[in-house]
Amino acid sequence: MESLREHDVSALLDFLRTLYALRDLRRFRSHVISAVPKLVRSEITTYNEVNCESRQNATVSDPPDALDFPDSHRIFNQHIPEHPLIGHYARSGDPRVLKMSDFLSRRKFHGGGLYTDFYRLVGVEHQMAAMLPAASPLVIGIALNRGRPDFTERERLLLSLIRPHLVQAYENARAVTTMADDPAAAMNAMKHSGRAAIVLTRDGRVRLSSTVAEQLFSKYFGSRRSGGLPDHIKNWLEHQHSLLGGMKPPVPLIVDRGQESLTVRMLPDCDQVLLHLSEQVTAIRPQGLQAQGLTMREVEVLTWVARGKTNAEVASILSVRLRTVKKHMERIFQKLGVVFTEPEYMGLNGQSRGQDASIHVDCPRDAKGQISILLYIGEDTDGDLLLYDKEDRERIVDRIGFQPNRVVALDGSIPHQARAPSDDRFRMSIIVRGKYEYRQAAP
Repeated sequence: MESLREHDVSALLDFLRTLYALRDLRRFRSHVISAVPKLVRSEITTYNEVNCESRQNATVSDPPDALDFPDSHRIFNQHIPEHPLIGHYARSGDPRVLKMSDFLSRRKFHGGGLYTDFYRLVGVEHQMAAMLPAASPLVIGIALNRGRPDFTERERLLLSLIRPHLVQAYENARAVTTMADDPAAAMNAMKHSGRAAIVLTRDGRVRLSSTVAEQLFSKYFGSRRSGGLPDHIKNWLEHQHSLLGGMKPPVPLIVDRGQESLTVRMLPDCDQVLLHLSEQVTAIRPQGLQAQGLTMREVEVLTWVARGKTNAEVASILSVRLRTVKKHMERIFQKLGVVFTEPEYMGLNGQSRGQDASIHVDCPRDAKGQISILLYIGEDTDGDLLLYDKEDRERIVDRIGFQPNRVVALDGSIPHQARAPSDDRFRMSIIVRGKYEYRQAAP
């Protein structure tokens, strides 16, 4: 059993003191890849967002140019299916910290194209990685790379100890990014309608509170006396501070209320604490689907598929044959006007308030004739589709508003992100990649 040395504990404390500072995702990425090597020696540290379906990797590295050589981006993407860590995490969602040597011997690693075409050229012999939460097909992780020696079990233990903190700090950074589209101070989020945030002093007094936050507090906790915090929130905050003091990651507060739930996150800063509140609708509403001409049984099938169930699982849940579910799916798509000729990928994505998607691409940059089709269905609500510059994912180049029955066709290699609606109305998008036809039924 590996144990920590005295200087390991000191380094852990130093790492955690800076990890929970208020940051958006861009600043979180930069901070983590520069801070982790102070805890575990790494010659090249990377933050990676890998789309396993489109074989695309968006990466930030420290040093910044450590992985740059002619055509390096294309070469790595080409070998993504061979990467044992990416493949394992994509299949299993395993939260453990793993090393390349857990899967491949040195001889086998050196014999593959991933090493000869990429890692050999940047001097990487060993890799260890920690994963962050991500929805399929994305794999998000922080990778530590070096020449020699391999990472020790003590170093694995150190990275394992900070992983829960990395996960929570990542979720905090997502919340900060959601509240503000630009890198303004988080307090400015109070001015944006639909944003829910409360700023506290370090001793727990309310400094600023958004209108939406007040409404959510009233809805979930009842009226508040003298503008103070509900007792439930006070107790939760005390517990969060005790967790941080004991080198344990803070955890969000989730309050269920039937078909809705409220998530409260604590984002500590130097002289204040920001509470970020987001409400999610946990049940899909059938009205928007029935308006498209779907029967109640078809609505049931589509609802379960949208929740990530396979056709076989839906058949088991509804006590029908698999063939029946497949026939229902055929009729659903016919009624929605989508006819696939040579589909490469097909999926469903339901979104509700507070559930922004990540920035991603659907196909490789050099793919030929790859078009992504989105068919919007549901109730009339908001939530834009944001398109980003291929070279700079911080720069928005276009916005497409949600509108029922709208069909959006775009180059699948363009980075894009679906923003969540600001209300409780139901919406869903049918996603198709490949060759298609769209035939709108006659009125």
